[in-house]
Amino acid sequence: RASSFNDTTWNTGLAELGYGDGDENTVVNSGPPGARLATTYFRKKVTIPDPSIFGDFQLRITYDDAYVVYVNGSQIARHPNLPANPAFDLYSGNTVGNNAIDTLSIPTSAFSAGENTIAVEIHQGNAGSSDVSFDLTLTGRPAGGGETITLSIPDTITEPIWIKSRTFNSNTGEWSALNQAFFSIAEPAMPADIRISEVHYHPSEPTAAELAVDPSFDQDDFEFIEILNISSSTVDLGEAAFVQIQIGNELEGVEFTFPPGTLINPGDRLIIAANATAFAARYPGVSIAGDYSSRLSNTGEWITLVDQDGNVIDSFRYNDVAPWPESADGDGPSLVRSDPSLDPSLPTSWIASSGPGGNPGSDDGTLFTGDPLADNDRDGVVAIIEYAQGLSDNIPSAGEHLITSTIEVNGTTYPSVSYREDPSAINASLAVEVSPDLKNGSWNSGASILI
Repeated sequence: RASSFNDTTWNTGLAELGYGDGDENTVVNSGPPGARLATTYFRKKVTIPDPSIFGDFQLRITYDDAYVVYVNGSQIARHPNLPANPAFDLYSGNTVGNNAIDTLSIPTSAFSAGENTIAVEIHQGNAGSSDVSFDLTLTGRPAGGGETITLSIPDTITEPIWIKSRTFNSNTGEWSALNQAFFSIAEPAMPADIRISEVHYHPSEPTAAELAVDPSFDQDDFEFIEILNISSSTVDLGEAAFVQIQIGNELEGVEFTFPPGTLINPGDRLIIAANATAFAARYPGVSIAGDYSSRLSNTGEWITLVDQDGNVIDSFRYNDVAPWPESADGDGPSLVRSDPSLDPSLPTSWIASSGPGGNPGSDDGTLFTGDPLADNDRDGVVAIIEYAQGLSDNIPSAGEHLITSTIEVNGTTYPSVSYREDPSAINASLAVEVSPDLKNGSWNSGASILI
């Protein structure tokens, strides 16, 4: 009965335990007929982090013929036919029908916080008894006879977690259906936290290698939408959703609901895709939150993201014709929001990605920081132009911005001017302008031409 007793050599088994009735999961030693063993001993260790949170414990014991129950070496229950501290060879002198059951209330003071040893001795009525039966359950019950109790979780929650519980009805001896609740370590995403940062609405056709993965792939299977956390905190996107909206007689957009516990850290990006298998084939190693339903129109439609309460986070209608970036319409690049603070409904807020297929999960380009009109290296070229050309405003590079030369075409020599441009510089662009007389007001935008 003592907690320190060494029981490592004892046999173990599932309840019910005993012999002679045929309903035992584990059969124990009975001794010879006519000289049955007077006492059979059982032990079990149970861990109770804090017994004081319960009102009492209900002990339900199945036995044949008499019992004594000890917790941590102290008696807590005893059949009336047995004296205190009965000897190992004492028969109880009583008999019961098959599997008598007693239900007892045990005070919480009988248990210690942490590990407890429950020891039980079952005594036969006499040496000629035909059977032994033993089973025991212990249930912590709420104070005041109520059916629910608030339990303090012993460990701090460090990640999103589902807490599952059941309640016990002490009147009927039955457990309730399973209840569950989700707990997050982050605040729900709000409209000010998230921006749609990249849309690949008209991808290029699948390659031979991609068709080898699935011959049924078409270009729409490689669509994706990327979102960006622009806040300074981790937020929970759980129950935020991309939703379709009614435009005339049509529903526009895609549908996807972020599962509970979808966390996105500050500055991080999250992707949803049209087809997870296709996406993995084209962008190996890039994780996604899941597949959305429906497909994006190649000619433009609304995309709408709402928070868990239905408030709009981002909503805009993209297009495939100028002034929207036309190269994003099936030529390979995606639409990239050049600055998350810009109005997504304006075509000037979007550029074509610097490379084919976009750059899901990562910044597509390099952002400009600092004073655009500074000239730290004193080479006569301001910082914003150095940035646009992939140069540094801290390293003089006066000879690298424009290079003049000549070019010969069909025997005629023409002057030429060449310049460098960094396609990842998403906060600036360089444009060619031409003029017939080099006077103010006579410059017009245009493609590079021979003059």
